[in-house]
Formats: sequence, C-alpha cells, structure tokens
Amino acid sequence: MERVSCLMIPRSVNSKRKEATKKLTRKNENARNEVRKSQPDRTSPTRDIVQDVLTDLVNISSVPEEVKRNQQDLNVVPASVSDAIKSQQNAPYVNVGPVSYSKRVPVYQRKRKTNQHMTETGHNVYTGLTWEPEVFVHQNTRSRHRESDDRNDYYPRQWEYTKLGQQYLRHPARHRGIEFTVMSYNILAQNLLENNYNLYYNSPHEVLDWRYRKKQLMRELIYHSPDVMCLQEVNAGHFEDFFLPELRKQGYDGVYMKRMGDKLDGCATFYKRHKFTCVEVVRVPYSQRNGGELLDRDNVGLIVKLIPRSMPSNRSLTVANTHLLFNPRRGDIKLAQLMVLLAEIDKCAYSGASYDKYNAVIMCGDFNSEPHSDIYKLIIMGFLKYEGLLIREISGQQEGRYGRSNSTLGKHFFPEQAGISDDCQYCYVVSERVQHSSGTGNSGDADNDIQVIGPQGSGQLRHDLHFISVYEHWLSRLRYRYREVTTHHGKAACSVDYLFYGVRSGMTRIYEGEVQTKDVREGHLCLLARYGLLSSYELNDMGSLPNYQYGSDHLCVIARVFADKIKEIISGG
Repeated sequence: MERVSCLMIPRSVNSKRKEATKKLTRKNENARNEVRKSQPDRTSPTRDIVQDVLTDLVNISSVPEEVKRNQQDLNVVPASVSDAIKSQQNAPYVNVGPVSYSKRVPVYQRKRKTNQHMTETGHNVYTGLTWEPEVFVHQNTRSRHRESDDRNDYYPRQWEYTKLGQQYLRHPARHRGIEFTVMSYNILAQNLLENNYNLYYNSPHEVLDWRYRKKQLMRELIYHSPDVMCLQEVNAGHFEDFFLPELRKQGYDGVYMKRMGDKLDGCATFYKRHKFTCVEVVRVPYSQRNGGELLDRDNVGLIVKLIPRSMPSNRSLTVANTHLLFNPRRGDIKLAQLMVLLAEIDKCAYSGASYDKYNAVIMCGDFNSEPHSDIYKLIIMGFLKYEGLLIREISGQQEGRYGRSNSTLGKHFFPEQAGISDDCQYCYVVSERVQHSSGTGNSGDADNDIQVIGPQGSGQLRHDLHFISVYEHWLSRLRYRYREVTTHHGKAACSVDYLFYGVRSGMTRIYEGEVQTKDVREGHLCLLARYGLLSSYELNDMGSLPNYQYGSDHLCVIARVFADKIKEIISGG
C-alpha cells in the first residue's frame, strides 16, 4: 500500500502582517511604560475623579439586584416602645421625611429579614416591623395571576411619632404610668359583603370568601397585637366560633353587642387580660322606646370601663366603640345617635374632680361621617348650632351632597322623651349629681359645673368631653397634599373611621371649612404615635379593598398612647 505524504499549507501573507503588527504594538507599549516609570507622576486630578466615578458606576451596575436588596438596611420603627428601649437605649435618629410635628423620627436600624418561602412571582417575602402582607399583587386585582415581580405598587404603613413620643423614647426612665395601643377596625361583616356584592366588583372572587378573609384578618390582628381592640361589623356567629377563641389564645378577653332586630353583626371590644381589668360594660342600643322616628334604627354602641393592673384602682380608662348609621342623607339620625353615645360616656367616665371632670376617655369606631362635617365639629369643638342645618349634608358624605331633599333641622328635632339635654347628658344623671353635691355640702368649681340641668330644644348642642382626633386627615409624609383614606371600594374612597381621645383643654377654630386645633393640653392620655394611613391614589395602585393585602374594605386605625402624665423633667432634654 502506497504511503501518502502530509502536505504543509503555508500561512497567508495577511497573517504574517498581523503578527508583525502585534509585536510592534507590544514593543511600543513596553517602551512607554519604561518612560512613565522613569518620570514623576503628572496625572490630572480631574482625570482621577472621572476615572473613580466611572469605576463606581461599573461596580454598581455589575451587582445583581437581589444582592443589593440583601445588603441594604431597613429603617423601621419599633413594634413596641418598651422593646425598642430595652434592645437599644441610644436609638439613632434618621431623617425619613416630613412627619407629624417633626422631620426627625426615632428609629433603630434593623436588617431586612428574608423568608425561606418564595411567592409565586419569585421574589423573597420579607417581614419588618411595618405591616407587609405575604403576597403582593399588581394594581389589577381582578386578575387571578400575580403578574408583578416587584413591590413598587405596595405602600407599607409606618408609625408616625409625635414630638412627645420622640421625647418619651429619649427619656424612657423618666415617666410614670403605662403605655398601650388602641385599634379601631371595621372588618366588614360577611353577610353585608354578600348583600352588597356590587360594591366589590373590582376585588378578586377568592379574597371575598370568608375562609380566605378570616385568615387575613386574624393575621393582621395578631401582628399588631393592640392592647385594646375595637371591631365593628362582627358577625355574631363569627365572634363566638372564631374571633373569641382565637384571640383568647393570644391573651385577650372580649365583649360583644349585636345590632338590634334581625341583624347579624355588631360591635366587639377586646382587651389584654394581663394589662387591664374590665369593671363595667355598657351596651348602648340606639333604638329606644321613647326615641320616636330618630331613635328607631338597629345601630349600637359598646362601652367598656377598664382599670390598668399597674395603676391605682381609682384611675380608669373608658373606651367607647360604635358604628353609626350609614345612610348619607339622614344626618339627623346620626346626630341623635351621637348624642346618646356622648350621654352614656358622660355617665360612665364622670369623676367630678375640679381639675379633670372625666377620667381617661377614648371614643372610636365607624362614624360614617367625613372629617370637618357637622358631626365632626360637634365632637372636636364641643359645640354645634344645629338649627337650620341641611339634613343631607350633616355627615359630609359625598352621596348626601347631591340629594334633592332640602329638609333642615328644627330646634326640637331630638325627642324630649329620651331624657337627654342639649348638653349631651342624661337629665336624671345631672339631677342626681346636683342632689349629691348639695347633700354633702360641698362647694367649688366641680359643683358649679353641674348645678344646672341643660336645656332641651335650644338649637345648640354642646359637651365637655374635650375630644381631639388622633389623625390629622392630611398625609404629612406627602406634604399635606393628599387626604387620608380609611375605606376604599368600588364606590367610595374617604375617611369615616376615627380615634378620639380626651384632653384637658385646647383652642379650636374653623378656617376655610376645616376644624383646626392648637395649644392642646393633654390630660390623662398623651399621644405618642399613630399608625400612618394611605391616600386614595396609593390604594388605587394596590387595588380596591378587600384585596390580597387587606381582608376588609376599611383600614385599621391605631394609636400608641401613654396613660397619665409624663414627668415634666423630660422637657428639658
């Protein structure tokens, strides 16, 4: 067999030229490097700065987004002031933007916690001290597919500390009394949801199911773990079978009052057993025999009188929980129901002291009235000239502003048979106080305040409870450009849920249609912080309520309060 010789293919001329060019380039670079080493450094400082900036940009762009998120620190406010004080005495102060009374809010640094579980969108679920739901959904909540893989459309709620609350954190040892939190939450009764299904056409069907909603609601309640919890629209069956057993496991005890007649829902108030003792429960039906046409509705109120376990037994806390009539065009009924509630609070919280006529009082719930309406003015200002008011505009709701009825309130709109004066007090209660004071022979400022029984049908209402709102109704973190919203569904986005607490004194006025307060002197209760609300635009991005984040069509309102006075020496710090 003949052997085949291998053929050697010569390189092309172009290849030889390229190789020669590379050798020459290397030779020139080596020569330049030798010259640079022999000469002093004459590089331009501007060139160095530009080079450093470009290097940083390249380094930042090369880092994956997940690594960036894991390396960032999450600034959150403490879940409990006491816990924050114990864990870190010298809490750093960082500028987190404009908030109530101050631009500097005390927080402590805490790294973001990553969860082992992953959502369907593929991103880690992290939980901080602010309420962050387990699943994030894009603004189109009607889609069953969670298409969003970021959290840009979710707006976490955060605590907003008052100036006094910041001082309290700076001087934790210089105080006396107790700190506690109060929540008011309309959880949306399931029977009302099913009867008004057209209001929730923008919500996914699965989030409207009670089996899904009850888990979301309980998860939110346990997360916040308020010391006093006032709930509205609680089904009687759900209270006995679900809420009471589950919350008892968390250390709560509770009372309940169902709406009158054949209604299935009502109001429930829970309190932590280790912190309070309940000494009195007052159930307030707004349907009364002598109430005429105004006091014939099925709405109710619930008042509990609590005594803190760490304070003397003569210091009590009265918490009133209510849900007023919804009908936007019947402001006269809402006004009558509010008069009954104020009279019951006056009866329960009265102390007769010369410097503070009432013990600590908190009134909260769903008042179905917007801020700065006539209902709101009576609560905050303690005075309302009701004669001649347009009935459909008393609650300030948008649905009532465009009604055709032009009926107005008369002087004798409230039935005298109900026994409540225009001072929002029971006439027989005031009479007993007068007899008691005259029988004991006492005289003084306290007696002078109760010697006269208030008139009926005077055309003016008043009360001496000195309430002030926990919330400002404008979002301070958005530079007061947007209103706070507590309820949001297919046909409404407004504020109807409130937390009011009693103060010693303050100045109020009406300016450009809004009630303004100043020079407020707090008494038994001092506001430390409130749980921030959202705007209608933010809720629009998240989707109508209920949705995958929240199990109700309302947002909860929470206040962190200090009972009794903080020592005056903290003002010097």
